[in-house]
Amino acid sequence: MRPKFHIPAQFSCTLIVMILIQTLCSAQITYDYYQNPNKIGSSNPQATAYFIKSFEFIMQWGKEDTDSAIFYMQKAIEEDSLYAIAWATLGHLLRYEGYKGTSVDRDSVNRLAEKAIRINPKCGDAHTLKARVYASDNEYYKAIDECKKAVEVEPDHRETWLWLGVMYSIIPEKTDSAIYAFHKSLEIDPLFGQPHQKLGWIYIYDKPDKQKAAYHFRKMIYLYENIKPRDERMLLGYYGLGEALIMDKKWDNAIDTLNLLLKKCENATLLWLDRLKSMAYSGLIRAQMGKAKSDLDKFIALNLARQDKYPNDIGITLSLIEEFDGLSFRLLEFDLTDTLKQARMPLFQRVFNDSKNEDEIIKAINYKCFFYLDEKKYRESNMELRILHEKYAGKKNIISAIYYGMARNFMMMDEAKSALKYLKRSVNQGYNDFVTMQAEFNKLSDNQEFIKIVEMEKH
Repeated sequence: MRPKFHIPAQFSCTLIVMILIQTLCSAQITYDYYQNPNKIGSSNPQATAYFIKSFEFIMQWGKEDTDSAIFYMQKAIEEDSLYAIAWATLGHLLRYEGYKGTSVDRDSVNRLAEKAIRINPKCGDAHTLKARVYASDNEYYKAIDECKKAVEVEPDHRETWLWLGVMYSIIPEKTDSAIYAFHKSLEIDPLFGQPHQKLGWIYIYDKPDKQKAAYHFRKMIYLYENIKPRDERMLLGYYGLGEALIMDKKWDNAIDTLNLLLKKCENATLLWLDRLKSMAYSGLIRAQMGKAKSDLDKFIALNLARQDKYPNDIGITLSLIEEFDGLSFRLLEFDLTDTLKQARMPLFQRVFNDSKNEDEIIKAINYKCFFYLDEKKYRESNMELRILHEKYAGKKNIISAIYYGMARNFMMMDEAKSALKYLKRSVNQGYNDFVTMQAEFNKLSDNQEFIKIVEMEKH
């Protein structure tokens, strides 16, 4: 299973995005919510003022804005050390440091979540932060249970329902529960943009429905264009709508939408703006290729119709061969796959040569495996994985990822015995994302040895 990007997951992954202030109306709802001492606000006016100031920067989502948001959230805590929501929000903010390319300290975030829960067990944001920690450890059902606690203690808080939906959406068989949770979040705040984003991606990837996907992404665009202060993240609605139009094979509309997104990016300050622009160009390339494929079909149909008019004229048939051959030759200069291959290979090598971070290395290994999967070069992939096995000997997490990749390759070659052998080795080295495993190895779902491996999760 390739990671889905939900800002972005396909950003995602990823997959998990912090949900904060969205629109003028919903922002006011949220500020009032956090200022209410009877809820989870602070009785210290200065702490509350710093908290609100932090949120003003959060709404901008720029590279410098997150630093300022963290600064003012820390000031709020200095004023009121028992301000549970401030401790929890600081933890959520630290999770976003990952968007800058900064490694996230999982243990620090976990400590902030547990501190906030100790201060106020009824702080829903603290429970959702704890859920994010569980999710980062691939303990998705624990994450769901933690979000259920958040909903239980704060059923009228849009963020608790949203995060419950996020955690449900990770597990394929929980998609309907995710949809329900996102709609509950929208019932609380109809101007909240993030549930529309999540629902849009569900209808792109999990329950394909181009009309519903387009509806939710158009809602995001409406919020981006009409509600002040603007939540810059709603700009992603243009990309999502482009994807929905590609799904619907409306090539010209998709091209226009994605070009409009690139135009709007010129004045945006998003933390992940370059990533969004990259996604827009990727969508443009696919939409243009879809349009080219449609035109190619028309080209072929037109010329074959010429032959049908003169079934006994071999000269026309030969002229068609000449035209087809000429176009085929000219298309060779647009070999995009080869161009991408040449661009990707040095990137992998850089990670393997320079990185000392295990998470970074594991990501590169996974993407390199996908690279070979796309080309159906399973044996070549295993040869390279064996070389990496020697390079990273003794690094359990990396070795686990290598064994997992080898198991997947053997499964693709219909070599179930070898696939199961390496899958078991991967688990023994610490692999624990059994949700992904069951999705990717579904063709082995009836195999008794595979069932035993999955059962190892319970022990």
